[in-house]
Amino acid sequence: MRWRLVVAAVLGVVVLAASQPSAVAGNGGPWGDLCPGGVCTGTSTGPGTPNGPSSGPGNRGTGGGGGQSCVYTPVFSGEYGPYFNPQAGPVFDPTGATNEPTPGQWYDEICDGSFVDPPVFVPNGGSSPGTVVQPEQLAQQALATAPFAPLTIVLSPPSDHEAVNFPVWLSVHGYTAVSASASAAGVTSTVTASPQSVTWSMGDGHSVTCDGPGVPYNPAESFQSQLTASGLPPCGYKYSESSASRPGAVFTVTATVHFSAAWTVTGAPGGGSLGTVDRSASISVTVGEIQVLNQ
Repeated sequence: MRWRLVVAAVLGVVVLAASQPSAVAGNGGPWGDLCPGGVCTGTSTGPGTPNGPSSGPGNRGTGGGGGQSCVYTPVFSGEYGPYFNPQAGPVFDPTGATNEPTPGQWYDEICDGSFVDPPVFVPNGGSSPGTVVQPEQLAQQALATAPFAPLTIVLSPPSDHEAVNFPVWLSVHGYTAVSASASAAGVTSTVTASPQSVTWSMGDGHSVTCDGPGVPYNPAESFQSQLTASGLPPCGYKYSESSASRPGAVFTVTATVHFSAAWTVTGAPGGGSLGTVDRSASISVTVGEIQVLNQ
């Protein structure tokens, strides 16, 4: 059973339930000796069994002792409910000089793959509780090394044969999901980036957004059957001017694939969204005008 926090607000003062570990500002002040080295903990009779507040480190039962391998991961927002601030410790000041929460960071303690309750609070300026692993940073590392497929733009007609007012089929290769993992001290974060859409910048000041990678023109099918009611392919474009007056007499077409990145973790709490990752490829396109000769 994971430790859970119960919080009540009485006259604007945060009151912590008995299962909340005692946490006070370390490294100074009249209460500094209660948190040697600036690390404050609660006691535990074993993983998942809180046993009330302690007078300082060393009374955590199985946590961090007995030859176990322990790591510490920062408590993330929402892990212990919407009213728990991972960067704020409980109010504890014997002098009565303040009723403000102690600033710092709560950490989950994980020993040999098991959570040890309750978590550890380290006031700002306090010592590290031990080996700290940042699961979300591992996820970011995994994302940075993810083997994304190279993007290749495919235009139909080919890029050097486009014509004004003629439909262009837009498609891109490399529109595939990718996964990668990174590990440290028994914690593994895995990230998966899934493509969501493609934005095409056509080089003439206009852009097109397609929900998928697009489909190249299929010569085995009729021309008209591959057009929508608007006269365009499902992912396509029509140029209204030639590229003759542009630098190099070309338009630079850029396809940007938007990936949605999410991560999961084993060996620690965490997971969620890493936002959007964009990857792009560009190609030069020549657009001419079709000349009609009247005999």
